[in-house]
Amino acid sequence: MNRETAVKNSILIALGSRPDVMIWNNPTGVFRAYDSFDRIIKVGLPGQPDVLAVVNIEITPEMVGKSIGAFVGLEIKTPKTNTNTAGRQSEKQKNWQAAFEKKGGKYAVIRSPNEAISFINSIKVL
Repeated sequence: MNRETAVKNSILIALGSRPDVMIWNNPTGVFRAYDSFDRIIKVGLPGQPDVLAVVNIEITPEMVGKSIGAFVGLEIKTPKTNTNTAGRQSEKQKNWQAAFEKKGGKYAVIRSPNEAISFINSIKVL
């Protein structure tokens, strides 16, 4: 398992246990289907985030007392250390982020479960 996958898995576990978050892996890439047709299958959109989530936000009584969901994109990258430059967003990922945020989505580049939890908590206090 590569380092980014390990970070992503730990984030999915950390946020997946919260009752206010629905989170899922959002894979992209090219895969080989080992069936009788031996097909190549492409999934995802160029630049899309690694993880998507809906975060429940309870609107205060001043805001009619309703609950809404925030659509969240988490682009997972390896942690920065002194020995590596860590993962960086591609131009396609930056473009996807800009389009996602323009429509009201919440997006962040995340490098650890603690960053993911902090980001989700910051969304809940819009």
